[in-house]
Amino acid sequence: MKYYAIQRKADGMLVTGTDFRYQIPRQLVELSLPPLLFTGYTLEAEVKRREINTKKYQIVTIEIDTQNADKLNAEEIEAFCKAHREDLERNYGI
Repeated sequence: MKYYAIQRKADGMLVTGTDFRYQIPRQLVELSLPPLLFTGYTLEAEVKRREINTKKYQIVTIEIDTQNADKLNAEEIEAFCKAHREDLERNYGI
């Protein structure tokens, strides 16, 4: 199944949340948290609600195997996040 995430263009980090305490919401990026994932149905509404600046952020596609989706657990999510962190370290020195 296709999911979508919001990626910061400057460094490739995936958005993990949004801080709505400010007049213009701020996108949060935490390596210790899994990225926000959206379906095609919710993507447009969430981009508007979170006031995503498309000059600084882009939408990326993430594929999740639907045959094993019922088996998706915390270990697999952590493995995905670990792979993303390693990719950032390798490509961006973060």
